[in-house]
Amino acid sequence: MFNGVVANPIQISGSDALNDGKWHTVTLYQDGKHIELVIDSCYTIVPIGTGDKIIGIDDSSCRRVKITADDDERLNVVAPLQIGGVAPLSGKERYPGVITAFAMYFKGCIRDLMVNNELYDLGVPDYASEEHSEIGCQLTEAACGLNDISGPYCVHGECISDLVSNVPKCLCDPGYGGDRCDIPFKWVEFGPGSFVEYDVKVGLEDKTTDVDVLFLPGKANAGTGELGFAGAGEKYISTSIENYSPTAKFDFSSSFTASSTTPVELQLTNLHLQDNISYWMQFSRSPVRASLSVDGVYRGVLPLNPLKTPYQIDINELLLGALSVQGDKGFRIKYED
Repeated sequence: MFNGVVANPIQISGSDALNDGKWHTVTLYQDGKHIELVIDSCYTIVPIGTGDKIIGIDDSSCRRVKITADDDERLNVVAPLQIGGVAPLSGKERYPGVITAFAMYFKGCIRDLMVNNELYDLGVPDYASEEHSEIGCQLTEAACGLNDISGPYCVHGECISDLVSNVPKCLCDPGYGGDRCDIPFKWVEFGPGSFVEYDVKVGLEDKTTDVDVLFLPGKANAGTGELGFAGAGEKYISTSIENYSPTAKFDFSSSFTASSTTPVELQLTNLHLQDNISYWMQFSRSPVRASLSVDGVYRGVLPLNPLKTPYQIDINELLLGALSVQGDKGFRIKYED
């Protein structure tokens, strides 16, 4: 619903049930009259056709696009943001009918709420009112042990678990690794012509990419250099800084295909990095969206059309500090993926 006037329900009828005890990501994106609902970064998308004869895609399990009658992107309301349900109103006040017709109360846990690229702190909200909710997620308490006397399972990071495997998984803070995020990573300094090459022995995700890198630019090369590079023949993914601006690029087109595309590029041109300060860069891409952020504050998001932009890459080359094994553009850099 937009501005309490027009009801625009959108549903992905072909998706699996979301009450399976696992964490799911739900993204709602609006650009004018264009509305897009995506489940779990649309990793279940499949091509129609084989090899070089791809004639389309099937995204019915993870994505729905709709054109709405209202193109007003402003949220013209005077009520507080409500999560998980709607609060009862006092006196003769009533919610619009389009709200009460679809209103349902959510039972479960919510984390990482982002609105207009801003992350909401659900742990310290300005409550207008609150009922039947509490900080933390009791559904995963048994695996994550947030209230254990010995401390939480993840020492320097966030614990993620689900009700299916009941096995804790840690999302580590910058600078830490290990199963429990209890191992501090050391800096690795790159000089001119240096690089680090990894042996890719296991298959990496081919439809999605998530890269975190903690780095200190230094004064070499006038603030331009490669941070990380992954490739497969002509296809590649690159994170770098160019003239002290954070940059990410990728191109999954091939000269063997009938059609080619220009490389996809995200650059935070409004952010000029300093050569004596460390930064945490995060790059993420899926078949439908790519994003680049620094320190969780500066962010750029680019919608992608999987019909026009290839989204698969079988990575067989992984480098730090260079575009090739010849080495190029030194940095002092710490990398986490």
